[in-house]
Amino acid sequence: MTTIKAPFNFVPLSEKVFFPDWADKISQDIPFEDGESGTIELKITAESPIFVRNGHTKDDAQNKNETYKSFSNIDGKYFIPATSIKGAIRNVLEIISFGKMTQVEDDNFGLRDLSPSSEGKQYRNLMKKQHCGWLQLKNGKYTLSDCGEPGRISLRTIDEELKTKLEEFVKEKQNFRKDSGRTAKAKYIKMGNVPLDGFFENDEDLSDAMKKKNPVDNRLFVRFGKEKKGTIVLTGQSGERKQVYDKKTGKLKWTGKFYEFVFFDKIMKELSFEENDKIIKKFKTVHKNSPDYDEFWGIRLKKGEEIPVFFQFDLENNSKIHSIGLSYLYKYPFKKSVYDGIPDELKNRDTIYIDTCEAIFGHIYSSPLKGRVQFSHGMSVLNTCKEDVPTNTVSSTPHASFYPLYLGLFNGKLQNWNNAERIAGRKRYPIRNTLLKNDSGTENMSVPLIMLKKGAEFSGKIRFHNLRPVEIGALLSAIKFHGIPDCFHSLGYGKPLGYGKVKIEAKLMNNTAEKEKSYIQVFENEMNSFLKSSWINSPQISELLAMAKGIPTGRDNEFEYLVMSNKPEENQFKKAKQLYDSESDYLQSFTQIIKNTKERIQNRDTEISKIENKVGWKIIAHEAYRAFINADNIVCLWDKDRERKKYLRCKYNLSRQDQNVIDGNMVDVKIIKVNDESVDIDIIKIYPPKY
Repeated sequence: MTTIKAPFNFVPLSEKVFFPDWADKISQDIPFEDGESGTIELKITAESPIFVRNGHTKDDAQNKNETYKSFSNIDGKYFIPATSIKGAIRNVLEIISFGKMTQVEDDNFGLRDLSPSSEGKQYRNLMKKQHCGWLQLKNGKYTLSDCGEPGRISLRTIDEELKTKLEEFVKEKQNFRKDSGRTAKAKYIKMGNVPLDGFFENDEDLSDAMKKKNPVDNRLFVRFGKEKKGTIVLTGQSGERKQVYDKKTGKLKWTGKFYEFVFFDKIMKELSFEENDKIIKKFKTVHKNSPDYDEFWGIRLKKGEEIPVFFQFDLENNSKIHSIGLSYLYKYPFKKSVYDGIPDELKNRDTIYIDTCEAIFGHIYSSPLKGRVQFSHGMSVLNTCKEDVPTNTVSSTPHASFYPLYLGLFNGKLQNWNNAERIAGRKRYPIRNTLLKNDSGTENMSVPLIMLKKGAEFSGKIRFHNLRPVEIGALLSAIKFHGIPDCFHSLGYGKPLGYGKVKIEAKLMNNTAEKEKSYIQVFENEMNSFLKSSWINSPQISELLAMAKGIPTGRDNEFEYLVMSNKPEENQFKKAKQLYDSESDYLQSFTQIIKNTKERIQNRDTEISKIENKVGWKIIAHEAYRAFINADNIVCLWDKDRERKKYLRCKYNLSRQDQNVIDGNMVDVKIIKVNDESVDIDIIKIYPPKY
């Protein structure tokens, strides 16, 4: 069964921020009339195996040596860095105090879909008119030299002229087992120091041959000659070039990239951009996880060298650049960025508007404010910290570009990065009461760790200076989850898998438990006054506390990673996107999943006549429909015009039980019978999972 799920969830964003009215009076030298200074003692107990990384270099990470594997320590004495403790507590404090959301990058994401789907067709249409050129950073500005349409040159032609072995390289499967082998950098290394500039001419013979195979193939094919000066540009390779069986023709055909590019020396236009220009910002953020940018072209760009890029002019304004990429079919930037999905008040960096976290912890905006709290390291308590056997897990990093998880439903509409109005919220990992295995992935993703066993204890201190009672209450509330029992923080590595579950106990020195409660109550009263409603019952606090209490026993499989696979029928990300785009499912809030999973399924088992009235059309027996096979034995039928809003979802019964139906399949069905709560169907055609 494939449903949209994740090991994380979100605390929804509020529409407004609580700005303390005393923020402009904060001083290190002049105390508040009710200001207090003191110490909070912390006891941190690991409730599951825990691992906090020791300081390490990039080489440590690549080689996975003992420094990389070891728990943070000083001369063999384990400790949790102050920054880790401070980060966990600050994260909670931002939520409970209805703070801003400035600790987030304003990322842009891009679309690259080569499938036969409607999204794939849309993408290919967008990428038809590519220009090539050279991008350079000099004197604080970016310049882009437009070289017009790039030429295409075969690997065989390059090898024959330059005596290289590129064709041999791309046909060797083992070269692509690691991501590093798929990069342009790998090809340049293979080429060695061979000069890549020279003279070229149009290859009319190849162009004619290609047009016979595909009349709309308008690529400009070239070979070495004497007509035009240019430079060969190599780009990445997704996989090896190989022969596969073509079901349509019954013959073998070649697949995999075989042509590289030639950038001609003739400059058609020079364009320039400021460093903070939106085009440059999108280029950097869309490519920031690209090895070719991080480890190759980006390094050269920072040094002031020219790097080869592809780009497009704006469809509505041919004088403006729309986007830039590192490959011919680069990721086409979506219209909206992360900041477009955050209310203005939550991303305000004006020092006039300081939230509770900034008031207590300080900030580095235009008029920096020094924090009034200091965290110590959490030092290990003797005889409690014992090493476990080395643990091998796969480290996964979900990306916010996958909008079915990071956007979701807002104002009754499922969003994507072209129309986003609100991001899903502040990301949190629900506490797990059992450890989740995540052993799928490549060898590069496997992380060997030496964790500390459950029961490890650490002690630390928070020293505060000139905090008002409401601020002390806010700090205690963040540490103790407002005194709600059985709530836990997460620290260190493996939070999605259940590692790093910790109980943090706090004691305000020289004060009674009743006094601590009074501080916390002052904070709650302040928040009730701000919201003009019950703060503790607000959606934000309800979601936070529910995730801090954790996933109920037996429900862990509802909070697992989606599985990525090269096999379309096993690729849960692909299926999840199909479900989301067809408005069949989305990632619900943590509390909704916990409370309403059964109800969600039951709600689908309603009378078909009521659903028909709602969508405005009726199912007709013996008619054929395009449909989507959902999980939980649900079929999603489209009306004859296939309008996305006019789908009808109901239970189905197969009239022929020998049908090989997989959840997530797009199908054509014939309605055999319409019952009160279900339909009997014959499946006429099952489309490939790529559909």
